[in-house]
Amino acid sequence: LGRRIHSPDITGLAALNLGVLHMKVGRLVEADASFSEAMERFALLHNEPHRLAAIYNQANLARERSDHDRAARLYGDAAVVATAMNQLDVELGARSGQGLAFLALGRTDDARACLQSCSVRVRDQPGWWFQGRELLEALAVRVHVQLRDATAAERRFADGLRLAERSDQYGAAWLVAEVAGPLADVGVEAAWEQVNRFAAIVNGLDYAPLTARYKSLLALTADGTPAVVATP
Repeated sequence: LGRRIHSPDITGLAALNLGVLHMKVGRLVEADASFSEAMERFALLHNEPHRLAAIYNQANLARERSDHDRAARLYGDAAVVATAMNQLDVELGARSGQGLAFLALGRTDDARACLQSCSVRVRDQPGWWFQGRELLEALAVRVHVQLRDATAAERRFADGLRLAERSDQYGAAWLVAEVAGPLADVGVEAAWEQVNRFAAIVNGLDYAPLTARYKSLLALTADGTPAVVATP
């Protein structure tokens, strides 16, 4: 309808939200097309807040597709725009996502710099949940794991999961899937308890990529023995 009546604002918003839904149900090609259309419409309108949302979600999609180079670039672009617009929540989510992409690329110093930058910004708001907070919690856990500090990793996981469950069931489930394998790698077996607990919740959410991740995790722990999972 938006295209038919030549309304770029309505078309752009519809495409943006459709892209998010496509991504969560696993239709990644369609998600990419939707985000591209949204970007075109918002650029035409010079609508920076909505263009920022499109860039950020394009970065999330690149991460979902394990295209870590593109994810790092897009998250960086989103963080710069968010900073200029004083959109702290988007800035933090973007920097955290960029940190995860850097870890996947082996750029550990850059990943730790992202974590440090974000940690300073939320130090006075430890209970603040924002869209993308699960990325920050996952980044913190992954960095602690990389430093082989199992105690700190387990503590951050428990605190982050508790915070997520109060506000965002999807974010909580994603966090568990993202860090369970790395936590097991340093001997934190309690992570598998959360995998089993959230598996039933995820089945009811109908988000295909997340469901697939839990299916893989459960297959690896079917005999009750914790196993190391390679996280994309």
